[in-house]
Amino acid sequence: MHCHAQDVTGHWDIELAPATAERSSCHHLRPDAPGGQPGPKEMADTLKLKHRLHLAVATPEKVMTGGEAITQDNAKGAWMMVADEGFEIKFPKDSLGVSAMAAPKLEAPEVSLSLFAFSRYDVQTPAGTNVSMMSMKDFESKSVSKCGETILGWYALGRERWGCWRGSRRGEKPVPAVLESVAAKHKKAKPLSFAMASERVERINVRQGAWRARIYDRWLGKTPAQLAAHRGVRWHKRPLEHQHLSFLSLSRNTTAASALAEKQTEEWRQAHYFEGAAEAAKALPKSIDWREARGGQDFLEPVADQGACGSCWAVSGMRMLTARHKIAQNKPDALPWSISFPLYCSEYNQGCEGGYGYLLSRWSEQVGLLPATCATYKENGQRCAVNATCVAELQKGKEPRWRATASRYIGGRQELTTEALLMKELNERGPVIVSLSGAQIGDDFMFYAGGVYTGEEFKPEDASGGHAVLLVGYGEEDAKPYWIVQNSWGPDWGEDGYVRMARSAIRFKSGEVADVIVDEQNGKQVDRVVATADKIR
Repeated sequence: MHCHAQDVTGHWDIELAPATAERSSCHHLRPDAPGGQPGPKEMADTLKLKHRLHLAVATPEKVMTGGEAITQDNAKGAWMMVADEGFEIKFPKDSLGVSAMAAPKLEAPEVSLSLFAFSRYDVQTPAGTNVSMMSMKDFESKSVSKCGETILGWYALGRERWGCWRGSRRGEKPVPAVLESVAAKHKKAKPLSFAMASERVERINVRQGAWRARIYDRWLGKTPAQLAAHRGVRWHKRPLEHQHLSFLSLSRNTTAASALAEKQTEEWRQAHYFEGAAEAAKALPKSIDWREARGGQDFLEPVADQGACGSCWAVSGMRMLTARHKIAQNKPDALPWSISFPLYCSEYNQGCEGGYGYLLSRWSEQVGLLPATCATYKENGQRCAVNATCVAELQKGKEPRWRATASRYIGGRQELTTEALLMKELNERGPVIVSLSGAQIGDDFMFYAGGVYTGEEFKPEDASGGHAVLLVGYGEEDAKPYWIVQNSWGPDWGEDGYVRMARSAIRFKSGEVADVIVDEQNGKQVDRVVATADKIR
């Protein structure tokens, strides 16, 4: 799904099923799968509560990533886009009256209400095609998003009651659109040879001295599409006149109106990104590096290698939660949280086919966290699987269980972060998930070996895609400020798995964070998910 906020803004009819005490996947698989999505008629007979919402645009209007949500009774909350895949709505209390239908009845109904759903998409295939057997490449090339409708989504009353919902925007629906896959565009392209890599590395090292490149064996033999996919780029935009959209790309809608809105958002962001930076530089330490902080302590986990799995979002997300937990507890040796648990057990993502740090944090907030010892990282997993003995010991133990809390975009919504806000967050609470878009990294970045990365020689033709990484600090070299970023391509890449990026050249569009607190339900939601998982003994 690839929708712009402009496609979502307006009046919506929503239908909700009664809330229950047990959290539901709402007919999504764990992890979610494109061929196993709930259909438009799923749960139609149980979506009994009808409401109308107005999703309005917030100020500044030129940053169209969310705004105010207003019920038919004029109760007010907020909504925001989650990447370009779906949207979330929040009310400080049960403004839709779903607690009245909760079973069993909610004793304290004045709890917050949150709703999230992915935008709907349809698969265009010949009659009789078994969608569940389609490859991801074939599936993506035959999908069309419908941004004025959602597929079956989830709602929560605090962490006490859960339910499913669906929505449809009133009036004219946005024009569906598709994108051209990178694989399709480069069908006849040659894999990367040693000679081709040598030429690229030599050109990088000759043209500038800020950073250096080298050949990595892991990239040799890969096609341009495979290299692009490794940094999160699966699609290129088709020309506007095609009026199409597709599934699992990170690029924006290609209609003319949406293109204009995106241009305005980018212009606003560029004009405001450095607001407060000078003041922050004076008020905050000149540098910070969570590998060596608070008297030389290392609060970070070793650099991971995501392998062939598109799990950068899960690696950076759980590394963020782990580091911030260690920092809050001042325990550098605390066990890390499992990457595989949300990667393969969450219905909010598609496993190795992609996901988002914000949704990982939201799921970990609603469900909970599991130590890495109970579900070690695997790059080739397909199903939710945990170590049953490890979980049983957790259940019998006296140590507290933990969950995420306060999942948020820095600045309040996507596209609103600034350099000053990132610096402040790094100093006060710890590492931040940031995404490197297709406009910021290309083939050159993959050969990075050291120094301060200043960008690509040739700007990528499309800004789609996104490679999630962990922002762990900042500093200066020769009076030029840089960010310190932990990548997930193994310790042999870059500077022992890290990259320094020029702050003047790399301007992060969003920062995603959450904190960690004791789970007041003592792991109940985690245990429910684990009960349905494959057991590894």
